Amino acid sequence: KQWYQRRVRGSEFMREIVPNLQLMFANIKNLKAKGDSVERITLEHFRDEVVLQTEIEVALIRAKSEDQEIPKNLIQMLLILGNMANTDKSDNQRRICDMCAQVVYPYLNPFGSG
Repeated sequence: KQWYQRRVRGSEFMREIVPNLQLMFANIKNLKAKGDSVERITLEHFRDEVVLQTEIEVALIRAKSEDQEIPKNLIQMLLILGNMANTDKSDNQRRICDMCAQVVYPYLNPFGSG
């Protein structure tokens, strides 16, 4: 029975996880050819596909208006993502930098706003 369970998990891994890994690594391989690092590509995708798909901006505004403390790990995440502004001038990066300006004072926003 244990052998069968391991075999099922292995086939699930091959059927569901491996194709996703192949998609991610193919994308990284194509982008890396342009000179980007794997870390940068990963952070950009995390920013665009995870952080900016949530209502984090609304939550930060609400927390600030209600004088709630922003969790330190959220501030750290925003600062790490905001640090990419040196080479990334996209609208998504501008949104991250604006959020950094909301939670960190003083924050020198590379876009000049905030």
